[in-house]
Amino acid sequence: MENFIAWPIWIAIYLFLGGVSAGAFMVAALSDLFGGEKYRSMARIAAYLAPGPIVVGLLLLIFDLGLPMAFWKLMIYPNLSSVMSIGVFLLGVFSPITFIYAFMLATQKNAPYRKPEGLQSLLAWAGIVLAIGVAVYTALLLQSVSTNAVWGTAILPVIFLLSAFSTGIALTILVTHFTTADSHEAVLTWTRYDAYLIAGKLVVVALMILGWALSTGGEVALQNLVFGGYAPLFWVGFVLLGLIVPLLIEWKELQGTAGGALPVVAAVLTLAGGYLLRHVILFAGQLA
Repeated sequence: MENFIAWPIWIAIYLFLGGVSAGAFMVAALSDLFGGEKYRSMARIAAYLAPGPIVVGLLLLIFDLGLPMAFWKLMIYPNLSSVMSIGVFLLGVFSPITFIYAFMLATQKNAPYRKPEGLQSLLAWAGIVLAIGVAVYTALLLQSVSTNAVWGTAILPVIFLLSAFSTGIALTILVTHFTTADSHEAVLTWTRYDAYLIAGKLVVVALMILGWALSTGGEVALQNLVFGGYAPLFWVGFVLLGLIVPLLIEWKELQGTAGGALPVVAAVLTLAGGYLLRHVILFAGQLA
């Protein structure tokens, strides 16, 4: 079924990695700006995690386009009438900020804590705005290239943004679990926020399906994604394993009854669900 579509799996991976990077940076910046001493380790880990996915995603995008020089021209000379051009410009500005911010936090690792100010505070706020732009842009890119029912829903940027933030939290919690022993309070706080995000995603998914059911041409989206060939990945992979199961585990964790490997399982499933969301949306949209 996927042999006859124009955008291959690399694009789904790129959309996912862009969201993870944006989400990780938001965790780093918000922890740094508002978390204080208890959130330093988690802020630093999230900052270290932000650059890698966006760089890999950019390389995949350049590889798929097959026109590296055209890509760099888009980065240097943005066309405000092109979503692709604006997105490439956002990525071109956001990527170096992730590296600079990670370096700044790394140099402060053994120094006494102080509230971010000056350039560090400016980069944190600028990076948050750009991270939101990167997360939303990936949905707007799909909407700009084709007017089909799957991609045309106005709620797509919302679920991509929520998913980006959630997967960034999940990756940070996953790495923190294995590397840092002094971040229990920070982990629980971000677990609570992730539970809110997952609950929000469930509401948005319900609204998205309802919108398809009530809109003209929405039956195409329902047939391709909700009831058709991608339905198992959508319902079992994304909704059940990627949303409901992690939410239940996080609820148990917040109640103090989810020990052992369960938090790791929740983080891995959230990451997998974040990828599957983009996978089914990308391919079902192309079939539409």
